[in-house]
Amino acid sequence: MADNKNSKVPRKTAPGPGNSRTPKKGPASGSKGAAPDAVQAALDLLKSEGFRITPQREDILGLLAKRKGSHSVQAVFQEIRKKHRAISLDTVYRTLSTLANLGVLSQIKLHGADLVYEFQGAGHHHHHAVCLNCGGSICLSVCPLPENFFQDLERQEFRVINHAFEVYGYCASCQ
Repeated sequence: MADNKNSKVPRKTAPGPGNSRTPKKGPASGSKGAAPDAVQAALDLLKSEGFRITPQREDILGLLAKRKGSHSVQAVFQEIRKKHRAISLDTVYRTLSTLANLGVLSQIKLHGADLVYEFQGAGHHHHHAVCLNCGGSICLSVCPLPENFFQDLERQEFRVINHAFEVYGYCASCQ
């Protein structure tokens, strides 16, 4: 096989001369969204959990970090395919699901629509209020679950990976 960027040959991602995987080389550079430090923290978390930092994963993460707001799987797929022509929709679904399970992305279930994803970075946790009419969402700065809720689950030997909380109603424009 010729030297093809889209081949499925695994790439080594260990740091080293000429092999450093940093957001400065990915789509997050010059971003108006998340800071490169937030992207690097998310990549570090992914790696620490045993996931390889593939060019596709890095570019999906960089795309969502760069653009504010929430994005459908199809929108992410269409954009990533411009660079990674051989990427499958299934790979995009799995990558978004993995990043959401790690808490790097917020997964929002819009009423009557598919899931959408929003970059929240490693350690930045928030929830949403979703309009039932237009599908718009508002970020909530407070998590309604008290810390003792999670401590109680830990005492019962339940390991929480992630949680979601959405409030549904009507935004000011749709009332």
